[in-house]
Amino acid sequence: MICYDAEQPEHPVETVLMKRLSLFLLLLLSACAPAGPAPDRADKPLPELSQQLRNLPGATVTAGPLPTISYPEQSLFAPAAVMPQVGSEALLDPLVELLRSRGERRWAATVRAVSTYGEDYDQRLAAGRARLLESYFIARGLAPGQVTFTAVGEAGTPFELRLLPVQSPSPASSSGEKE
Repeated sequence: MICYDAEQPEHPVETVLMKRLSLFLLLLLSACAPAGPAPDRADKPLPELSQQLRNLPGATVTAGPLPTISYPEQSLFAPAAVMPQVGSEALLDPLVELLRSRGERRWAATVRAVSTYGEDYDQRLAAGRARLLESYFIARGLAPGQVTFTAVGEAGTPFELRLLPVQSPSPASSSGEKE
């Protein structure tokens, strides 16, 4: 018959190590857990923003929790051209002003191009348009990085902006530590 004495373990060093390891793992797991429920505002529609988006000249707005703004064919660019059409500032300036007024929000822009010159040209055309739009937005006072541009050489809406979800602060940034 084997008896164990609770006060005198057979291997005291191993027991202490196991307790410490268990405590360490528990602390590690608790540090990875979210602090509480996510903020309620993250992906809810913003009625005021949605109304402002609908008032943008020349834009089509797709409603939803995260709206998408799109500009139809040839409203900004002539076929196979990198440079915007004459008068496109009247469409872009109100958009830039709206984005600037909502500096806390981030957007993903997709710039598409398709032509009769082939896929390679289409990709270069879309990339040139994306660079031009990004430079234009920054020159008009938009913070670099507020809009992330992606160029795609394929058919579709030539210029489209999607509102991104609000990012909750990371534990490192909320604890006062600098990254």
